[in-house]
Amino acid sequence: MRQIKAPETLWAVWVFGTLAGVLIPLLLVMGGMLIQLLLEGQQGLALNSSSPLPEQLTVGAFFNLPTVWLNTGGSALRGVLGIVVLVVIIIALECISLLICYRAALHTSLEIAVEVQRKLFEKSNALAIEQGLSGQQEALRDMMFIHVPQTRENASQWYRVFPRHLVQSLLLIALACSIQLSVTVLALVCAFVLWLLFSNLDVTRRKRRPVLFERARESSEQLAYLCETAPLLASVHDQEDTKLNYEGQLHAYRQTQLQLSDGGIWKSPTMLLAGTSLAAFLMVVISIRFLDSSGSLHFSELATLCAAVVLSVAGMHRFSRAVRRYKSTEQAVNQLATYLEQPTLDKSSLRRAQSVDMLRQIELDHVTIRNSSGRKLLEDISATIRSGDLTAIVASESVQASAFAELILGFGRPASGRILIDDLDSTDVDPTIFRRSSLWVAARGPLVHGTLEENLWAGVDHDATVDLMSFAKTMHVSEAILNLPDGLMTLVTPNEDRIVPDYLFRLGLTRGLIKKPQLIVAQEPELRVKASTEAETLSAMLQLKSTTTMLVVLAERLSTLRAADQIIVLHEHRIAAVGTHSDLLEQSEIYRHLNYIQFSPFSESVQPN
Repeated sequence: MRQIKAPETLWAVWVFGTLAGVLIPLLLVMGGMLIQLLLEGQQGLALNSSSPLPEQLTVGAFFNLPTVWLNTGGSALRGVLGIVVLVVIIIALECISLLICYRAALHTSLEIAVEVQRKLFEKSNALAIEQGLSGQQEALRDMMFIHVPQTRENASQWYRVFPRHLVQSLLLIALACSIQLSVTVLALVCAFVLWLLFSNLDVTRRKRRPVLFERARESSEQLAYLCETAPLLASVHDQEDTKLNYEGQLHAYRQTQLQLSDGGIWKSPTMLLAGTSLAAFLMVVISIRFLDSSGSLHFSELATLCAAVVLSVAGMHRFSRAVRRYKSTEQAVNQLATYLEQPTLDKSSLRRAQSVDMLRQIELDHVTIRNSSGRKLLEDISATIRSGDLTAIVASESVQASAFAELILGFGRPASGRILIDDLDSTDVDPTIFRRSSLWVAARGPLVHGTLEENLWAGVDHDATVDLMSFAKTMHVSEAILNLPDGLMTLVTPNEDRIVPDYLFRLGLTRGLIKKPQLIVAQEPELRVKASTEAETLSAMLQLKSTTTMLVVLAERLSTLRAADQIIVLHEHRIAAVGTHSDLLEQSEIYRHLNYIQFSPFSESVQPN
């Protein structure tokens, strides 16, 4: 994704990851020199001689440490103490490097995720005019809840391993080769053979496990069926046959569970036998090389060689696993890149679009819209919404009602059909100007961080001559405001819990009185309340209807449907019926069904207001 800039912490991953990879081979070299010095000191004590220490400690062909640098003074113990100090320093540096590398990997992956989410937010806003909000909902949820977390987790694991384990493994192989090239190559060949065997067994295991799971499920179902119906089956055939059948299913269940509980590839007999055989072969070869009088392989170098080979193989194994996980992220990254690289509407074309002075009606003429995956949200929709009417939207799926509301607000362009705004095609109307003359009222307002007064004035120039409390009284929300600690100056948040949902909704309606938009689309609260509270909320909407041009409500309450001038019923992506509440109860089976499901007195108890 070229749009995502590299995080600032990436340099720390490279620097400290590389440093951590370099320090492990250096630690092995110092360990080999320590063993060599201990053996030299022990040999001197055994011979009861004061033979001088060697002039330099050697591990392999390239690593030499003059003993004078250790300030031994001819004492093996002082030399050991000097090397131990160096080992402790290297271990401390390794721990610090790993800590910083892991923290940097975490911050890098989080910065990538945060940047991707920021780009998704910006892109979803840019695509809102063409694709709408509901049209993007499925893709956005997949990306936010699946692709972004997967990318973040795999990026964190990748930067924990790379470049640390790659550098560490290469240096360890170089160290082992400098000690004994032929033995190192042979050990790596043996490790490669084991890896090939493991890969083949793993592929076979992955193919078999789904089959084994299905067999285990079938065996469990058969056992349960036989337990439940054994007495009935006795009337069909001999009870001994049922017992034999049950024992056969038990045997199948036991065998399947044993195969599922195999303990993994490494614990399989094949891998254990192969690993043991290759290890024994290597031990024989190393022993021959060590005992060869013409050779120069010391015990300290032998220990360093073995440790280097084992750690390099373990490091390459971790690196290969990280590469597999990194490749598994490719699909998620491609999905994110495809979405972020979508072309957006050319803003210059909007400058020539017209504006609407007085909204009289919105007509949808055989409109079809699709979501980002191409699936139809609404199909062949034809409806007219007139000024002065309260239009209620009822749908069998909430996403259909939301898509319909977004179309009216100017979000989303039809795949076919057209939207007429006062006989003007919506493509000829400036959507930005139209949205400034419309208002969305959410079930909870919505509120933003700030004072209640700032929330009510949101999007409108402050006018000191306007009495906000009079508007609040008209919307039946003044009492809730006066009960707050500082009234209109009370600081509120988007998740405000001091104000009940119906009052939050009425605060959103109060914005409509202040802004005086030509179109209001409101999402009614789903929470069922007392009849008096519901009546006050309906009264507020009817008051707003008398002062605004057009009011559309995504209805959740029966009282709203009864008061609506027009109800549009959406079912299976189409308009199933249009009419008043009483007409639809007589004419529409779908509407009667939705009414029963949503407003049955047995579906939900009334919540306190």
